[in-house]
This record gives sequence, structure tokens and C-alpha cells, in this order.
Amino acid sequence: MKTNYFFKAVIFIVLALVFSCDQDPIFYTISTEPIPVKPRIQGGPTNMAVFERTYPEGKVSIMYIASGELHWYAKAEKGAGDPDWDLAEYGIPQPGGKVIGLAVAGEHLYALCIMGTGVTTVLRRIGTAENEWSTIRNTEGRYTLIQSIYATTGTPDRLFAGAMNNSGRDYGILYLKDPAAPSLGLIAGDTEMLSGAASLGGFHYLSTRGKGVYKIAESGLVTGQIESNVSQLPELVRKKDENGNEIMEPAAGNRLFMGMIQFTDELNNDVIIVIERNGGTFFEARENGFARIRYSNGTNAASGRFATGALALWRMVIRDDDGTNPRPGDKEMLIAGIQGGLFSSTTTSSSFTHGYVEIDLNSITYEDGWLVLNNNRNISPDITVDGKTDRYTATIGKHPINHMYQTSQEIDVNMTFFASTQTAGLWSYRNREGGWQWNAEK
Repeated sequence: MKTNYFFKAVIFIVLALVFSCDQDPIFYTISTEPIPVKPRIQGGPTNMAVFERTYPEGKVSIMYIASGELHWYAKAEKGAGDPDWDLAEYGIPQPGGKVIGLAVAGEHLYALCIMGTGVTTVLRRIGTAENEWSTIRNTEGRYTLIQSIYATTGTPDRLFAGAMNNSGRDYGILYLKDPAAPSLGLIAGDTEMLSGAASLGGFHYLSTRGKGVYKIAESGLVTGQIESNVSQLPELVRKKDENGNEIMEPAAGNRLFMGMIQFTDELNNDVIIVIERNGGTFFEARENGFARIRYSNGTNAASGRFATGALALWRMVIRDDDGTNPRPGDKEMLIAGIQGGLFSSTTTSSSFTHGYVEIDLNSITYEDGWLVLNNNRNISPDITVDGKTDRYTATIGKHPINHMYQTSQEIDVNMTFFASTQTAGLWSYRNREGGWQWNAEK
């Protein structure tokens, strides 16, 4: 009997060792997972929008976000103290209803609100020194249910809205006609849902989920001559001509773009990038069309998984050896949210990957005028998480992300990176108990 117990014990120990060897990466990942924090802002928060409010002491930059109700984040004591949430000194009335989108254009913060049972939406705005929200009239009779809002920065700033026809799945793009006497007018119908906006060289570029990118001249918005100044951009496809030379040939532009971002690259060129839903392929938009962005080895730049539409710029923060004196570094990344896809490692472990990918913007060139990325990076994040990829996988990597934003030092000296998840509330990358980590913002 004792011999049987002995052999059973040996077998149990051997099996335990075998399974622990195979599953060791899983146990290590679990061991690095920080204790989850209950989010201050729960659910699926909106995008983040920075707006300057005017006070007797001067102007203060405030980051706004909403999950039903509006929340705000700024330095205390009118910019002299540490940043915090919903400080009374920056109190602002709620716009009413459930806030589902924010945008800043000119001297106003705009909020898109669902009213009542959710069958109607209202667009409202508030000025830099105002304490009441006003409602923007929608004079377009066909597209009455506003679904999304985006603003461009230019001369002037412009507000655009994606709207749906209440009688069917029919989408149009609207614009704010006159900031002084605001109302919404139609740019184009039958467009699919608006997913982003940018402004460059006297034109506004508007991405959609199914009809690619539309271009509208600012001059057309000023004069009201819309029809002759709006067009759907073609996709420019790289092909070889009869002499073997590469050419850009126009093709149908009905791509499903989840998001759009505009920035100035390291060569001081203004760039507009859109991301496609399937595979997360990146495209560059220009006046004559949009084309796939390539790596220097000729492959297409992509996140490799479904794109959520979250696009953000991230800049490295450097500190002194003792962790003080945070300041912007030279390293800059394009961040893109991803969703789904079963990731399997070299072990037997596997998990669904969400979170985001990093795209290096510090090594770029141009070929025939089009952007080329020299550093192929569409892997799990390591630079934005200080090399702690396992901790990233155990935290924000579990969640699809709708919006991301890194604050300026004017709002937060640490340039905190925020993420609005789809269902787990607002997250941030901070130095918490246990070290630097992604966790819910509390």
C-alpha cells in the first residue's frame, strides 16, 4: 500500500512539472498582472477633447471626456497645482442627455447628446467663458439623426457631423455653416458613416465607413457652392506600365475607414493617415486620392488585425535618474487600436488580443512624394510600456480601445497617456503601486 502511494506521488509530481513547464508563460503573465482598479469613468467613454476655458485669472487648458455625463481633467489652482478630475473650480454645466461625442472648433466645445429613449440626438455647444449650452439647429431635412462629430484645425476650424436618415440606413455628411449663427447643412448624401476629419491646403478630408474619403474645398463652404466643390477621392493603386515603371492608377475608393489622424512628421511634412477596418491597413490621403502606406521593404503598413478606429500620437517622456523633471523626448509613435484575432505564442498558451500596436514615426522617407515607413513595427507594444510587454498583455491588452490621447505638459506635466475602452471605462498609463502600468483611471 505504501508503495502505491509513493508511485502515485511521483506521477503527480512529474505531471505537475510537465504542465508547469508548458504553462510557465501563462503563470508569469498572470503574476505580472496589477490588481484591477474600479474606473472613475465607467462604460465606454467618448473621445478626449482639449478646450481652453476663460477665468478671471486667465485661460486654462482642460481635457474633457464623457461617459453619459461630462468629466474634466486639468491642473488644480488654475494651472498651478497637480492635475485632477472634476475639480469644482472648473465646474461646467452638463449639456443634457447622454453625451456620446465631443469636438472642439474655434471658440466652442461641442457635445453630441442622445436624448430621452435614444431615438433623437442633439448637438450642443458652449463658449470659452459661457455657462450655458446652446443647441445647434439642423436645417437638413433628410439626415436628422446625428451619429458622430469631428473638427478640423485650420483657417478656420470646421465642425463636421455624420448623420443618418431616420427612415433607413442612409448616411450623409453635414457641416456647421456659420459659427456666428450656427446651423448644420449638407455636404453630401449616401456617404456611409463619418469616421474622421482633417484639413490641409485649403481642403477638408472626411473619412467614412464604406465610401472611403471625401474632399471638400473650404472656398465651397464659404460661398455655399457645395456640389461643385465636393468629391469622393479615388484609391491610387500602384501598378507597372508597359515599360516596367511604377505608376499610380485610380480605382474605386469605397474603403471602410475606421479613423483618420493628421500630424506633422519629422521631415516637417503635413500627413493625413486613415486606417481600414479589415487588417488595419494604413493609407495616406492627398488632394488627388489616397494610397496604401508601405514599409521600405515594399510590404504594406498595417496593424494586422481589425482596427477599432483609435489613432493617436505618442511621444516618449524622459526623466532624470531619480524619476523627476519629466519632459518630451525625441521618440514618437503612431498608436492604432486593434480588436480580435487569436494570438498564439511558441508555447501552448493563446489569448484574444486587443489593445493597440506601435508604428515608428522616427524613421521615414518619401518615394514619389508618398510616405514610406522604414521601421516595420506592428508587434505588441514595448516602447510605450517601458519594455513591460507581459504586463501590457495582462492589462490594457485585454480590452478593445475606441479612443486614445496623450496630454500635453500644459495639462499634465507627466504627459499621461489615456485610453477609452469599449466596455471597461477610462484607462491610463501611470506609475502606480507596483510600478508603471496600464490600469483604470481612478
